[in-house]
Amino acid sequence: MNYYAHIKRTFAMSSFREIDLPTPILVQAVGFTGFGLYLTIFRRMTWRSQSTTISPQTPLALRNHDTTSILGTACTALGLAYLRTSYVPISENQMLHASVPVRLFISVLFLGRLLVTGREGFSQEGYWEHVGLGIFDFLGTSWIGAVLGRWDGRVD
Repeated sequence: MNYYAHIKRTFAMSSFREIDLPTPILVQAVGFTGFGLYLTIFRRMTWRSQSTTISPQTPLALRNHDTTSILGTACTALGLAYLRTSYVPISENQMLHASVPVRLFISVLFLGRLLVTGREGFSQEGYWEHVGLGIFDFLGTSWIGAVLGRWDGRVD
């Protein structure tokens, strides 16, 4: 019996159901939700760019705020989708299983683009953001695939 596949987290409040997710997905779901809410509400990244200084009132800065807010909404939606489907037992959770090949493809796409184009067309921060996201998602997805014992996205 796989230890990680059967870890259960229960919130003390009675309005919450039992959360039945592997530990790495639980950490990522809570992280995505919190980070997404931060980006949506504050409309800025948690780090400061060292490459350019943009006045907060220029059209480019306003567009960056809009794009950051959209990214925050997408991150929140992804995290909440995992948390919302967490009451389903792991062996029956289709979203959890289906996310493995999709996220594996996306992380390979990120890293493949970096291998093909290199640093060309990226700011210094943008390059390292792509590297970090690709590696983070590849390792997380590999861990989930190993915990589930399936890589094809199907439930038995």
